[in-house]
Amino acid sequence: MSKNVSNRLKFLFAGIILLFILFNILAFAIPFDNKFNAIYWVCYGGFVLATLATIMFVVIALNADKYHNDKCANRVSLFGCSYIVLQLVVSIIFMAINSENIKTWVPVVIISIIFVAMVFLLVMATIGSEEEPKEEEPAPAKKEEEKQE
Repeated sequence: MSKNVSNRLKFLFAGIILLFILFNILAFAIPFDNKFNAIYWVCYGGFVLATLATIMFVVIALNADKYHNDKCANRVSLFGCSYIVLQLVVSIIFMAINSENIKTWVPVVIISIIFVAMVFLLVMATIGSEEEPKEEEPAPAKKEEEKQE
């Protein structure tokens, strides 16, 4: 893995931690309506899950260094970044519009769909970035036979 990719992943890891701290400040300092009800805790738990999953994505990308696979590291870091930002937006929106009209299962389903989609993309990114087999060159004997004819 190039030093540039490794530094970018370490920067991403630091950004995840700072985003988690910022989310906690926003979640507990902003006076949302109906604070601390089921929807609030589902959204909070969803973001904590997103943070842990994104840290896992970054660890996988850093471990791609063993295989010198920059493509895997780039894809995994992209999906990790996209996932935590999307989850942050969804969580803040549901916390802000937290009303009695929204059933608790709505954010659970949306957060679950986002989580499953990102895990699927992560698996596809790591499988898709495996080293592709190199094409074999034609055998030299065949070239010599073709020249003789």
